[in-house]
Amino acid sequence: FKLSNGQWNKVGNLPVPLGYAACASVGKGVVLAGGHNEEGIRQDTLLIRADGSVEKLPPLPRPVTEAAFVGSGDKLYVIGGRDRDEPETALNTVYVLDTSPETASMEWKTLPPFQGPGRILATAAFSDSTLFLVGGCSLSSPVVQSRDILAYDIVKDEWSRLGEWPAGIATAPAVTRGNEIVTISGETAPGERTPVNASATAGYHFE
Repeated sequence: FKLSNGQWNKVGNLPVPLGYAACASVGKGVVLAGGHNEEGIRQDTLLIRADGSVEKLPPLPRPVTEAAFVGSGDKLYVIGGRDRDEPETALNTVYVLDTSPETASMEWKTLPPFQGPGRILATAAFSDSTLFLVGGCSLSSPVVQSRDILAYDIVKDEWSRLGEWPAGIATAPAVTRGNEIVTISGETAPGERTPVNASATAGYHFE
């Protein structure tokens, strides 16, 4: 989509159909990692450039789909998700890829796992030197929508629990405003979406 003329333009095709991949805008383009399609859960990492060309980057350490994700600078963080079609538990793994080096020198790194049960479809955000993880849901029966707010301090290399979100949510996009994190809509139960936006500092916003 070009802001200059307000028009959508097709610039290329992905190598395979793909959904629920982690993605982030970086200096070189847009990075996609994992996701799934009719063939199963993917491990691929792809770089989509502005001209529509696609380059393969180092694959994830494992197949991952429905993970939380966020970009910071040239780095893509992939948090949680699942690695099988019908797993009993979700993942609590955290991976990061720095896309600033040449492709041959790129390497996924494994960070400390977040505390508590694994989760899929959670929301991630980045502010200053802290990675935040909000909501998501378990793969238990019945499904539990998490309200936990977890934070990973990049400098201290450790996770902590900061409190609870106003409601348990999943599949919610997030934006940051300074040190404030805002989630937009999301599911409060499987198949039940809310029109409510929520903020880490201001509670509910009916806007």
